[in-house]
Amino acid sequence: MVYGYTWYLVVELAGDVSLFEPGGSYEIAFPNSKGGSLSMTCQRLIGSSDGRFAAIFSTEDSPAWFSYQRIQSVEITVGSSTGYYVPDSALVQNNGGDGVYIFRDSTVYFRRIEILYRGDGYCIVAEQGERGDDYLSLYDILITSGKNLYDGKVY
Repeated sequence: MVYGYTWYLVVELAGDVSLFEPGGSYEIAFPNSKGGSLSMTCQRLIGSSDGRFAAIFSTEDSPAWFSYQRIQSVEITVGSSTGYYVPDSALVQNNGGDGVYIFRDSTVYFRRIEILYRGDGYCIVAEQGERGDDYLSLYDILITSGKNLYDGKVY
């Protein structure tokens, strides 16, 4: 007899255990199950002396697309950032603040940025939103290299 429909996923991981929190909800993708994903709750974390740990997740969802194999690959999303991709080669310091140079109407302009995430060779910067016209905007043309650039330089 089946008394409930909660099922569990146990994943052995290495790395930063602080990325997970019991009771937290995580998006878990199953690439071998038609690329679908489920929101699962972290139930428990079990550590070991070698720096590895097991994370136990659960859900009550039973989607039709899911392949109920005993062993399968998973991808766990622990965080996300929304913003603009900026290569490190475009970053400049101007008056103590982070920014980039853009090209518009044959003129170079400095635009301030707020860095949300730094990756290997790039960063994600905050969208302009309500920050003002002196911040990087979606369709600005980034200058990724150049010499003697300054705000107002005309080409």
